[in-house]
Amino acid sequence: MRSSGALLPLLMLAVAVVGACGGEDDEEAIRETIRSSLTSTEPDDCAGRDTTTASFRRQYAFGSAALARQYEKLCRAEIEKLAATSVRVFDVGVDGDRAQASFSAMGGQYVLADARVQLRRDDDRWRLDRFTTVKLERDAFDAQQVKLATGGRLGFSREDAACFARRLKRVSDAALERAIAQPDPAVFTDPLLICFVRPKLREYGLSNRRTRCVILRLRREADEVARIALAAASARADQSELQDLVVRAATACMD
Repeated sequence: MRSSGALLPLLMLAVAVVGACGGEDDEEAIRETIRSSLTSTEPDDCAGRDTTTASFRRQYAFGSAALARQYEKLCRAEIEKLAATSVRVFDVGVDGDRAQASFSAMGGQYVLADARVQLRRDDDRWRLDRFTTVKLERDAFDAQQVKLATGGRLGFSREDAACFARRLKRVSDAALERAIAQPDPAVFTDPLLICFVRPKLREYGLSNRRTRCVILRLRREADEVARIALAAASARADQSELQDLVVRAATACMD
């Protein structure tokens, strides 16, 4: 998988035709770039440098270099599970060294009914440059996120998982799709904070006021919460990083 993927986790993730200046060779090269990016099972492809631009990688990681590094670690360890099993590319349009295309992808970490992406030719290679819109297979997406939340080492109880599923379902399709394309990790980390962190704070005896203060502070660090959750989802990290983040926020809320 040379480029993109889930949480989004994940993440998670092309576009109306802009012109008809490219030839069939360009169109086929673009189709192959997208297909190989999503279906590769080679760990070395996880960095995405052969098929994506730096701006695409920043967008995909919510602008967070730390989250991008964490995703690459997860990708290298879980590539067989993350790769798409079905990819369909359509509506390819080429205008010089720029292009747009649409695709759907399912299987592995992908639950995309229709993704729209811009591409750029760089060093005689077509590279994914930016997602513009994303349409999810919503039921599959919700199930995937609950599985990620409960499958790692964050320690979700059955009640936590049920809460997480309910909170996620409250987010509209449009808000989720906008958060992936723009991007905004808070949409994905907020259910984690409400369903997992908040109950723990109350168990520790924090007042409602201090609990609200901690949650508000952690919402401002949504990219870091997302990075920690991604590490935990891979079952290669324990709760200590999240605990440290919560303790810092709780300490600040004592002032």
